[in-house]
Amino acid sequence: MGLYMLHIRTRSVDCPGATAPPQSDPRECTHRLRRSLGPAWRWGTRGRFARPVIGGGPVGRVIVEQIVSADGYTARTDGDISWFENADFSETEDDQLQMLTRVEAIVLGASTYRMFAAYWPGADESAERIAGPINALPKHIVSTTLKEAPWGKFTPAIVERGDGAQIVADLSQRYTGDLVVWGSLTLTDALFAAGLVDVLRLRIVPVLIGTGRPLAPTVHGDTTLELASALSFPHGHVRTEYHLARS
Repeated sequence: MGLYMLHIRTRSVDCPGATAPPQSDPRECTHRLRRSLGPAWRWGTRGRFARPVIGGGPVGRVIVEQIVSADGYTARTDGDISWFENADFSETEDDQLQMLTRVEAIVLGASTYRMFAAYWPGADESAERIAGPINALPKHIVSTTLKEAPWGKFTPAIVERGDGAQIVADLSQRYTGDLVVWGSLTLTDALFAAGLVDVLRLRIVPVLIGTGRPLAPTVHGDTTLELASALSFPHGHVRTEYHLARS
């Protein structure tokens, strides 16, 4: 299981220099704003820009990290994840701990929250070294149904209601460190479609499952990735980290 901000008033602006209305291809707007603002950008949803971040301070990166099969699936078509539940991830803990030193908050969907909350608060921190940071970090749960989100004896998670992509855009301005999203496939689909993912980390398990739930939605076309780092481990696991291309 071991797994540049000035405060400005909220407003929407049309896509700068777009050759078509923003609604026709929101990714084109995303890329144009990224090129014009460099790192000082943040995009909302629905083909319009919300809260562009201009100025000198850091803004939180949005990291999506997923466990995937060697053929690129996150789960079987029926949602089954038994193919990785018994995998030994102990050799990847140092890499996970290093990543977590840069994380300031965790964002989860409701289903992934339920799975995590049933396990991590009671995990033995001497055996699961990443349990400490996971339990201590602030957690935001995107849900329309949950009323509260307890986390064992630890500080409860915060339930966030509304559009998932807009919630994450808002959180990325609130935090200066990284935000990590684990699992939560409905939420990550929305983040990919909205152009909000800065970093994609894949933890590849050496197993083929043939068919299943893809990593990302197919409706928004190709997305170019830039390899930032890759690690391989003795038991066959591979961890890759990609930055989403800015052009």
